Amino acid sequence: MEIGLLTASQLSEAASVYALSWQTSHRSILSPDALSRHDATWARSHLEGLTAAGHLLLGLYEEGALRGVIAVRPRSGELSSLYVHPAHWGKGYGSALLRAALLRIPSGITPSLTVLSSNARARALYERRGFLPSGKAVLLNPEKNLSELTYIHPERKQIMKVLAINGSPHAHGNTAASIGIVAGALREEGIETEIVQVGHLPVRSCIDCRACRSRPDHHCAFDDVVNACIDKAQSCDGFLFGSPTYYAGMSGAMKAFMDRLFFTGGLPPYKVGMAICAVRRTGGLDVYHQLNNFMDITNFIRVPLPYWSVAYGNRDGDMMADEEAVSVLRTGGKQMAWLMKSLACAKDAVPMPALPERKWTNFIR
Repeated sequence: MEIGLLTASQLSEAASVYALSWQTSHRSILSPDALSRHDATWARSHLEGLTAAGHLLLGLYEEGALRGVIAVRPRSGELSSLYVHPAHWGKGYGSALLRAALLRIPSGITPSLTVLSSNARARALYERRGFLPSGKAVLLNPEKNLSELTYIHPERKQIMKVLAINGSPHAHGNTAASIGIVAGALREEGIETEIVQVGHLPVRSCIDCRACRSRPDHHCAFDDVVNACIDKAQSCDGFLFGSPTYYAGMSGAMKAFMDRLFFTGGLPPYKVGMAICAVRRTGGLDVYHQLNNFMDITNFIRVPLPYWSVAYGNRDGDMMADEEAVSVLRTGGKQMAWLMKSLACAKDAVPMPALPERKWTNFIR
């Protein structure tokens, strides 16, 4: 069994499963005419509308065949369109899809979904997975006493997560040690950090094909660590970007990674970010600014710091003797946790601003 993001080429297969499952589950409450209108063509149009509205479509495959689908909108916590092929009901596929979708929702956002009051099978599944009726109900058919119920997951443990990118080829070098100090401070605040090392990988540079801009999952045409991190980013609350200093610039692998990661447009806005640099003697501040440039034009919220987060050292672990850098990094971790938690607390009282349509210009008339 494998669950992953569906691409545009898989929408027809997903629509067929969706329509068949929908018709089967609604057969007892809708007329044959109403059922026939909800065919695969309708289902495909509905799924395309969801992706256009920012939903991710997940599919469950087994033995090469699609068994079920679910849609999730990470930014709002909305879950919808959970449908499993009727021939495979009762095998746990619905629960597996639900678990996978919940992992896409960032901490601090309450998952929600709607279900028909007459759909006892679906309601039982959601309640087994920790969902409860919110009390909100929309009456659809008074004669049949049919309502649409809203369920939420109020007791879901919200664990904030940070994705840390190590642009050094050395897994235990000074960049890794610097990231580790921040991660340790975050851990003390109850926040998890996942570290992904990219500096030792043959990361291809962006070729400006723009395939990522036409895909609902924003995946790059080169399927490597960049795409893996785009997927991870959907459920993260903060990001650490660390690089060693190569000729007053970031490492080549890190530059290629950052170019492609940020160009895809697949990173959620208003996330907390922090740049980290390790340097032997000089040029580190240039790397620090280069890393921040990516965040500054991508609606990131940068961590407030008492000083630049640049650590000095030559051999592995030398930076631990840079007491000021250690203090700055540890403070950065604490202030990153404070900022992330503050944003989570304010999300209901102060909605995030809508992003305006971007106007692209140049200096050639």
